[in-house]
Amino acid sequence: MTITDVQSCVIGRDEKHSGGSIWTFVRIYTDDGIVGSGECNSAGVDYSGFATKEAVPALRPHLIGQDPANMARFMKTCDAEDVTAAPIRPRRRLH
Repeated sequence: MTITDVQSCVIGRDEKHSGGSIWTFVRIYTDDGIVGSGECNSAGVDYSGFATKEAVPALRPHLIGQDPANMARFMKTCDAEDVTAAPIRPRRRLH
């Protein structure tokens, strides 16, 4: 089984004073027809759900063809090849 597609979406809105009510969902599709869905909490003081959403397309070419059951290998490959989701950067709060 290998990953054939990865998609992401953000639901909610970025509220300046509360960190926002933002949910980032990621969906992974496989060649066996299995679809996995997950949610990550990306509402924090210095990060935006929208930045997390944009990281997914940046990593997508590196995920396609990988075994979804072996993400440790994927992470090891990313470390060895210095793969990042750049130019994603933390958002700075305005005081």
